[in-house]
Amino acid sequence: MIQRFYSTVGLTIVIAGIYANVAQANTTKAIAQKTTQTSIAEVIPTAKTEVLPQVSPAVPATQTTLKILSPKLNDVLSIGAATVIVQSKAGQPIDLRVNGTPVESNRIGETATDRRAQISTTTWYGVPLNIGKNEITAQSGDETTSTTVMVRGAATKLTVGTEETRIPADGRSIANITGQLLDKDSNLATGINSLTLTAELGEFVGTDEDLAQPGFQVKVNDGKFQAQLRSMLKAGTVTIGALAGDLRAFSQIQFETDLRPSLATGVVDLRLGKRGTNFYGRFRDFLPSDRDNHYHLTTQAAGFATGKVGDWLLTGAFNSTRALNESCNGSVGLYKEQAVCEPTYATYGDQSKVSNLTPSKDSLYLRFERTTASGRLDYGMWGDYSLEEFSSPSQEFTAVGRSLHGLKLNYNVGKLQISGFYSPDVEGFQRDTILPDGTSGYYFLSRRLLVEGTENIFLETEELDRPGTVITRKRLSRGPDYEIDYDRGSVLFREPVLRTDVGGRVNQWCGGLWRPTSTNLLGATTASGDRVCATIWARAAIQNSGLERAMRRRISERGSLNSSVQTPRSPSVLRGG
Repeated sequence: MIQRFYSTVGLTIVIAGIYANVAQANTTKAIAQKTTQTSIAEVIPTAKTEVLPQVSPAVPATQTTLKILSPKLNDVLSIGAATVIVQSKAGQPIDLRVNGTPVESNRIGETATDRRAQISTTTWYGVPLNIGKNEITAQSGDETTSTTVMVRGAATKLTVGTEETRIPADGRSIANITGQLLDKDSNLATGINSLTLTAELGEFVGTDEDLAQPGFQVKVNDGKFQAQLRSMLKAGTVTIGALAGDLRAFSQIQFETDLRPSLATGVVDLRLGKRGTNFYGRFRDFLPSDRDNHYHLTTQAAGFATGKVGDWLLTGAFNSTRALNESCNGSVGLYKEQAVCEPTYATYGDQSKVSNLTPSKDSLYLRFERTTASGRLDYGMWGDYSLEEFSSPSQEFTAVGRSLHGLKLNYNVGKLQISGFYSPDVEGFQRDTILPDGTSGYYFLSRRLLVEGTENIFLETEELDRPGTVITRKRLSRGPDYEIDYDRGSVLFREPVLRTDVGGRVNQWCGGLWRPTSTNLLGATTASGDRVCATIWARAAIQNSGLERAMRRRISERGSLNSSVQTPRSPSVLRGG
């Protein structure tokens, strides 16, 4: 006897039966094999008929269905809004909250359902977030999940540094500068698109984003910036500054002595002939005052040498007939600059530059130098020099910032630095303080007939309510920042200099600062402006009465810009307060 029981669950047919003999079992087996072509069949050799439940291929009950797919945990966003995507069981509502505040349902832009897996994916657009840390929580039925995201805020910290700690001072090596703008949570900040870089030595490579602004302007992309600095031929510790609004950061890099291959060049000129017939001689030799044009033997020599001597670099120059700084018009000053009357050589588009490596008021320049393992500079020299070792930020009241000619030594022993200098032509100096009038000039000094190259010009920012209290002090350079007429004693700045800042605008060019005050005018908070003063140090010297008369003639020929011409009563050194 064969009994067949059919129970249908979905598309699955389960067949159970009791078989009397083997022949009947074989017959049932054949039927079952024929059925499996379109369904699932199972033969259960028991006396009890049983219907088995079928399991859907959905997600197991032990696995959490509710998930926040986007944004991910600890994501950092640039704006205060996000697209939130949540996965949940199909047909169940979702309660989405940000920092405990419910998100409106009208921000739901899309819902997709997988009916086979019984899973829905819901997308919210433009979910508002706060600056800083945000907790996004989703609840559906008995399940709850959350994630944490960050939103970038305004910059509160600025960092700057270099990938290299030291590069050779060869005029070619490049230092890579990198930096970041960070918010209060140390995330990359937003809101600043450019900043200013400065360097005591070297030249920035690349495109300045704003030539009208002082310093080198670089772009900020997603809170990061980078630039390149080319070294100079002068060795030393270089301070690199970054300025973005009220934020400032500094870093240092070492331009170490470049022990370049040895190079020597020179000329020795021997001449036998009559005076007044030397085509390459001075103009005054053609008509000697003693009318002596007899034959005579003249010798002159000039040379330049540089190269490695042990672990020291030697640089020297000599000219037996003139001072190394003498210009084509016969004047001699500190730190000679190339005059327009000097011959220039074509560079053929390779952007070559001319540098004066051996400045000296007399016929000799000599310098030995090296960079120690600690990055400090040891040297001994004869020539023109400045006193940067005696004008560090720690020497606020004892700093000496003059330029002199003579002997200078600097040597480091561990953490001890020994510096000394000697100058045979130390002269008196005059100090003038001038209030700017909002223009670039001309600004006239209290003295005329200045010694070339001896001026030191600073822009000092003082508080308006407390005159004499210097907030910032910036040293300017002749050429990039100003021009000076040594005969007339006049200064012309490259940019207008404001006396005060009104309306909260920061005087970027002269480094002005603003401080909010408690003064309240008609409910509006005002800011106290800072007075900007130009402090000028200069020396004026008259060597002899003949030079004094020549200077007066030059002034009368060029025309005076001031009716009250001040000249010394005697050929002595001008001295001021």
